[in-house]
Amino acid sequence: MSKIYAHNDGALIGEGMDALRRAFRNVSIPDDPAQPLLDGLGVVVLPDDGRPSDTPLDKYRPATEKVDGAVVLSWVADSVADRPAALAAWKDRLVSETKAEANRRIVAILPEWKQRNYTARAVEKLAAGEVGDDEWNAMNAAWTAIKAIRVASDGIEAEIAALTDEQAGQYDVAASNLWP
Repeated sequence: MSKIYAHNDGALIGEGMDALRRAFRNVSIPDDPAQPLLDGLGVVVLPDDGRPSDTPLDKYRPATEKVDGAVVLSWVADSVADRPAALAAWKDRLVSETKAEANRRIVAILPEWKQRNYTARAVEKLAAGEVGDDEWNAMNAAWTAIKAIRVASDGIEAEIAALTDEQAGQYDVAASNLWP
């Protein structure tokens, strides 16, 4: 977590060493400046203990003010101007996560090389009229499990499409109760 710096008069310098160095371009500031150097520059290090978590559509930036002679840190939400576009982008990311999670689960059941082999073997068995034996039933059970994952993935994507701003930020694809 980077430190937040402000001037003694309450004006915000910014977050992190880059902001501090930009504010004092003519001063060589080490990575961990000692308090006497900061005092000499008239800089206050603010405690970063109340930062809210970012939501999909809101980012928080530090703001400062002087209260009873002390510089106080607060957090201001910078809302995205085009909320529908931002929400759509967030939902697209969740859909991509859903597809990746479905793929991970499918490959855990049946690696891709084995899926190709099963497909080829099923064609051979169908051509020979050998359906219903133990080998066929084992292949069918694997495909049934994979189809259940695909159905769950489709259901999760439908849920994502209906999410509000707040829900989109809290949605955990991997923990969805729709997965088999």
